[in-house]
Order: sequence, then C-alpha cells, then structure tokens
Amino acid sequence: MYLSLVETAEEQSLFEQIYYTYRKRMFFVANGILNDKILAEDAVQEAFLGIAKQISLFRDMSDNQVKAYVLTAAKNAAINICKQEQRIHQHHTGISEAAAVSDPAYEKQIYKETLQTLISVISTFPAFQRDILMLRYANDMNCTQIAVALGKNPATVRKELSRARKALRSGCKKEGLEIED
Repeated sequence: MYLSLVETAEEQSLFEQIYYTYRKRMFFVANGILNDKILAEDAVQEAFLGIAKQISLFRDMSDNQVKAYVLTAAKNAAINICKQEQRIHQHHTGISEAAAVSDPAYEKQIYKETLQTLISVISTFPAFQRDILMLRYANDMNCTQIAVALGKNPATVRKELSRARKALRSGCKKEGLEIED
C-alpha cells in the first residue's frame, strides 16, 4: 500500500530501508505514549503514510535526521490518536481531558539518544570550546568563575561561550535535534 504512494524505484527502495530500519523503534515510541499495542500499530501506520507522501525529503537527510524525523512522526501520530481516544472517552464519560501517559523507558531512550548526539557534536569542537561548555554546564560555573579558572578575560569567556552555544545549536540542528538556550 505504501509503495503505491512512492513514485520511483529509488524512492521505493529508500522507503523500504526506512521501514525495516525504524518500524520497531517507532512502535516502541508509539506504545510508550498509548500503552496499547493495537493503537500503537495504528500510529506507526499513520506515520508511515506521512513518510511515504514525503519520501523525497529523505534523500538528503543524514541517518540521525531520518531517525529523528521518523521517531517524531510516530510520536505525533500516537499523540493524535491519544487525543482522539480522549475525546471519545470524554464524550462518553464527560471527564475532562487528561495528559498523555508517558513511559519511563521511552523517556530514558530519548534522553540517551539526545545525550549521544550532544556528545558527538561537542567532540568536534576545539578544546577551548569544549572546556568552556564543560565548566559552564557540567560544573555550573558562571563566566567570571570560568575566566578565573582558565586565566582569561571574562569578556573573552562570554564571547567564546556564545560562539560555543551557537556552534552547538547548529551542530545539533544538522543532526535533527533542536536545542533551546
């Protein structure tokens, strides 16, 4: 069914590769939100329908970007189904909408993948930027404390910290991970 939505043989091959690589992970994500295997399977199918319709976008994506996209698609499809189920439940019971239940295993997996991406991106930075980020975020030091520790001017540390954060946001975005300030 999905392959009928995909036009070229190259795109069909790409879709099949994505399907076989990520279907189990997508199910895990959806089931973590819905806690119902049948509804989770429906969410994965909905996500794959969207992926099939947008398959041309995947040609230029890195593996991490593809993974982020498909897992987000599964998550969003599951949330949509969860909202639909809650509306049906509300209609029948009159109870106000409850928040979607989150699975700790899912949260742990997302945390692990996010941390791996951050480490991968930071490892490409010059030593000075890695040191400043480590002192700021792992040791919770402010710019003045970092400047004293490194024997640098505080204004230099602030500027380098700003550059390091910008590089981190950019590197993470390339890997399909959006981070906030």
